[in-house]
Amino acid sequence: MLPQEVRVFHSEMVRLITDLEKWASTASEVDALANHKKNLKELRDENITDDESVKDNFWTEFEDFIEQCDPQTDISKKVVVKWVVPIVWGWWSWLHEDLPIPHGYSDKHDSMLQGPSNPSGRHVYKGRPKRIRWRLHPVMEGTKVRFFTATAPICEIDAVSSVPYIPEGVKIFDISQRVLNPRIKSEQWQRGLDSSRIVSIKSFLDTPNNSFSNACMIFAPDHKSVDWELDSDGNPMYLLVDLQFLKQDLVKGAPYLTDNTGSKDLRPLNIIDGQHRVRGGMRSQRGANLQLPIVLFPPQLKNRGAAKYFAEVNTLAEPLKVLHELFMSHKFALGSHKLDRKYARYDGTPKTYRDRANRLAYESAAFLNLNMIVSSDGEEDEIGALFFLIRMLEENTWEKNYVIAADMWVKYSYQWFMPKGPYSTLPISIEEEEMRKDDIFQEIANYFDAFMSVCNETKWPNNDTDDRWLTFQFLMAKDVNRGRPHIQNNLTVRALLVNYPNIVKKIRDTGYSNTIITRDRFKKTLKIWANIDWLDVRIKQTYHGSGEYRWKCLARWLKDAANRGEKKAHPIAEVMSEGISSERGKGILSPVEEGEIEFEDPRFKWPKSNDEIRIIVTRPINARRGCKIHLMDSNLKQLNQKANLKVVQSAKPDQFTFEVKWWDGIDDYDELTVRSSWGNPIDRVVSSTLTLRK
Repeated sequence: MLPQEVRVFHSEMVRLITDLEKWASTASEVDALANHKKNLKELRDENITDDESVKDNFWTEFEDFIEQCDPQTDISKKVVVKWVVPIVWGWWSWLHEDLPIPHGYSDKHDSMLQGPSNPSGRHVYKGRPKRIRWRLHPVMEGTKVRFFTATAPICEIDAVSSVPYIPEGVKIFDISQRVLNPRIKSEQWQRGLDSSRIVSIKSFLDTPNNSFSNACMIFAPDHKSVDWELDSDGNPMYLLVDLQFLKQDLVKGAPYLTDNTGSKDLRPLNIIDGQHRVRGGMRSQRGANLQLPIVLFPPQLKNRGAAKYFAEVNTLAEPLKVLHELFMSHKFALGSHKLDRKYARYDGTPKTYRDRANRLAYESAAFLNLNMIVSSDGEEDEIGALFFLIRMLEENTWEKNYVIAADMWVKYSYQWFMPKGPYSTLPISIEEEEMRKDDIFQEIANYFDAFMSVCNETKWPNNDTDDRWLTFQFLMAKDVNRGRPHIQNNLTVRALLVNYPNIVKKIRDTGYSNTIITRDRFKKTLKIWANIDWLDVRIKQTYHGSGEYRWKCLARWLKDAANRGEKKAHPIAEVMSEGISSERGKGILSPVEEGEIEFEDPRFKWPKSNDEIRIIVTRPINARRGCKIHLMDSNLKQLNQKANLKVVQSAKPDQFTFEVKWWDGIDDYDELTVRSSWGNPIDRVVSSTLTLRK
């Protein structure tokens, strides 16, 4: 153990054991921790500092205690699982970035400083080391070199390689700009480094015989410090990296050099895959000298190609998080066999319809994050309804009050851009469609901005002036003291997305032919949704819950209300009523009525061997489209299976017809009952029946 590490080791271990003692709940846990505390004190009193002695006299026994903790106990759930990094050998030094690590590439290496705020590490050298030289072996595809393979010690790879990652805390605004303009920060596309993985890998490589067999993927861009030594046939045989990229260290001064300027990592190569193996291995004195296989991509691949390759063949132990995967798929136009991951460029053919839809839906989210409402009176522009409120990446940790994440936005908006949507493919060139995108996105923004206006222009009783849609600077991350409108929850807001095509169609069907539907024109249609009190806790209790049933019921209520036409909303008391059933635009908190069920032809009420009967079921207003049908005998025994009759049916849009066919044994009954059940979140089973008589 390094001399400067001893103090950190003892202080951090005391802190950990103290926390463990707070949650110890059994006599064995209390006794074990008391023993570990005693052993730790003896290490300090006897000044035992070499690694093997520390392990023999304390760490091995303590680590066994941690590994054997019952995961159901408080000591495990409250401390072990939640500790800042895995409790493995060396964890303490990671938390102290001012604790230098002396080993590194070259005898001119002075120290490495690495920790949570700079997980890639910053190396300091006492002078400029000699250049690095790797023997290359080409991997061919026909007569073309696809990439090269090589091997090198981890310390060499670490010395000349950076990670083009998206920093933690990047803002929604910045990522949205990058989505709409891919040239911005084009070198940043990797996910950030994970402290826990680096610490775990360091501990793994500290153990004799542990190593890696999977290769590290590296991209070698055009850079003045990177050169290629060719063989007699002109083919690359060696990669040469000169450490001329090092700059004077501003902390220690000349002659000390460093590979970081504070804001930029100067190392010229880019790690595409394997960054945790390299950065974690570098922390281990043993691991830093281990040979690691390399897959090396030449500069002809370009930065975009290297990132595209990473996104297509990423095989890391920990998969990309969904928002990062979407970002990569869009940025590098990646195709996929999964429909929700198809982001290839639209080529004008049906095979890329879904790619087009996903890309445009994703870009529309970025557009709305940046949208400002242009003031008609020349005054200062207003903030749009979804400005900064659609989360684009997991790294968007600064904005915790987002309304919906990009993956859910795309899931419920891609249909807008499919052949049956309001922005279906048109018989125009792809170039013309690119020019048309901003008009489409502005129209979408106008819809949400109009909805915000409708929500906030209602005159509420008792001098209530609280807005029912809040812009990002006023929207709280959590619903505290009735402060967050319930339509701005990540589930209920989907009701607005699925209703969008219907609203656009209604406006266009009136003959409205402007290129863009304006905010005011949307308001004329959406005023039917005024007078819904989105701050009423009953809305949250009714429509916000796990699963999709509740918010889809809200979406149906809004659609039924919109089908009244362009009229004023009913009075607040009627809209928010708990006792008005199945009236368009009323009773958002009311159960639905029984739906109608009748014979298509009243003359035929029993099926015959060659002639079925047909039954019509009508959806009650404000009920979900899903309906359950049960065929029963007089003892209420269900006969759907005998009759080969589906239980779950769906109104298209407000009715459906089903058949009851004759089956061998039906004539043993004198009469049967068909029950149709509709519902909403207030009452999920509202039934009506029809009797079949022989």
